[in-house]
Amino acid sequence: IPIFGAAMKAMGALPIERRNRQKVMEIYKEAEVRVAKGEVFALAPESTRQAGRGGLGDFKLGPFFFSVNSKMPVVPVVISHCEKVLPKHGVWINKERWFQTVTVEFLDPILPDGYTEDNLSDLRTLAKDRMLTALKNRY
Repeated sequence: IPIFGAAMKAMGALPIERRNRQKVMEIYKEAEVRVAKGEVFALAPESTRQAGRGGLGDFKLGPFFFSVNSKMPVVPVVISHCEKVLPKHGVWINKERWFQTVTVEFLDPILPDGYTEDNLSDLRTLAKDRMLTALKNRY
């Protein structure tokens, strides 16, 4: 979405290099210092919006790796009905956008305690299962 990336950078969002895993890990390492100072980050494990209704894409391990290493809880967030306002790959916001309802639900935090790099997939699965359960109640 034009302007969105520049706005996120200006707000201090983490730049994510989708095609360079090593660079992502460096960014996460640098961000751990910011977390220790009290900053909080929103990371999208799907790394993109999903087309269609009520589904979730594959979750990347990066955000969970970051959670475990920075000791930051995972707070799953479910956002539904966005496609009614701006469909994936859409350029123009739906003219009926004023009559649509987008729902944002913050689920209970998942503490990274007890998780390591060896069982990151368990943390990822737990977060995704909670999100799928919440989505089933929406659609």
